[in-house]
Amino acid sequence: MLKKVLAIVGFSAVALAQGYPDTDKVNELWQQPDLAFGMYSGYLLLNDTKKELHYVAVLSQNNATTDPVILWLNGGPGCSSLLGYTMEHGPYVIEDGQQNFTANPYAWNKNATVIYLDSPAGIGYSLCGNLTECTFTDSNSGDDNVQAALMLL
Repeated sequence: MLKKVLAIVGFSAVALAQGYPDTDKVNELWQQPDLAFGMYSGYLLLNDTKKELHYVAVLSQNNATTDPVILWLNGGPGCSSLLGYTMEHGPYVIEDGQQNFTANPYAWNKNATVIYLDSPAGIGYSLCGNLTECTFTDSNSGDDNVQAALMLL
């Protein structure tokens, strides 16, 4: 399993960008005026399940065809990866004590494409349509993450 995950980290942004459905393209977002770098948000239905993992991908502001790709998992259960997007290293963040997004001068997507994946299913915006499928271990959650990442190719 670890070898599979490490292999995904080495994929290029070009391959991942080609895998995003046009229907997942985000053209505008409240308080985030400039999405010219490219942003996608959608669901990935895992094979032979009713689990749908939610992802947000922000393409590199530098060079999405050659810059590295980061897969961000906030860790769960109980914490959406969008916490990283909105509060830590996304292109726009809400600073502590504030109520509005501001441009993040330290955004990770300045030099990398970043994929935020809500995992396991049932966490954040990810869905678990069959409760019997929502019992997770590190192993089956990791398998789901690998499958989701491969769907973006």
